[in-house]
Amino acid sequence: MTKNLFDAAYQCIIATDPREKLELTQSVVKAWQLGQLNLNLTVNSNTLSIN
Repeated sequence: MTKNLFDAAYQCIIATDPREKLELTQSVVKAWQLGQLNLNLTVNSNTLSIN
């Protein structure tokens, strides 16, 4: 199943541990390069608040 790029990016953004954030980001870049992510926008209950 192909993952959504926006959901994958959101997981990178909300990661609080620097090492985890880096690993997630690197895995998203690789998945994007391999064509494993799509750009279909899905609406879910997660929201990102910027204060």
